[in-house]
Amino acid sequence: MRDWLHAVLKTVDYERGTVLGAMIAAAMLVWLYGCQSRTYSLDADKAAAGQKVTRVELAQEIVLKEKDLSMKKAAYEAEAAAAAKMAENAVADLDRQDETKRQLLATLSAVGTDALNGTLPTNPAGIATTVLGLVGTLVGGGALYDNRRKNKKIEELRSSGPPATPYVQPLIGQDGD
Repeated sequence: MRDWLHAVLKTVDYERGTVLGAMIAAAMLVWLYGCQSRTYSLDADKAAAGQKVTRVELAQEIVLKEKDLSMKKAAYEAEAAAAAKMAENAVADLDRQDETKRQLLATLSAVGTDALNGTLPTNPAGIATTVLGLVGTLVGGGALYDNRRKNKKIEELRSSGPPATPYVQPLIGQDGD
């Protein structure tokens, strides 16, 4: 029986360059196959710390980042829509105020013109109509202001959430005993 270990070592000694190249190639293949590629994280804190992630971890971070950005986008779009609605309401409010001023100015102008021309109504019905027109315009403006103030207060209450209902302890003897 031949000594096989001695024969293998003799062949390795004879073909040492080939064997060394094969060993290096095998080690390189194991390293290439076994070690995963890494890159810097998308998370700013991890990237600043120099932490690297694998392809699977990067894919998870991408999904999380996309969700986060889509939520921020939705919040931004909601805020932009709310701002546009507020601007629209503000313009409508200015238009109502300008219309009220225009009506008041037109009424006062008509009364002033009548006073300059000496054609103010002398009959009680004409005077009452003029006075009621002025009073109606002023009361309408006041009511408009009051409604705007009330609506603002209601919106503030709605935005702050439902009020807490306090617990009221029944008085002694009033609990149905």
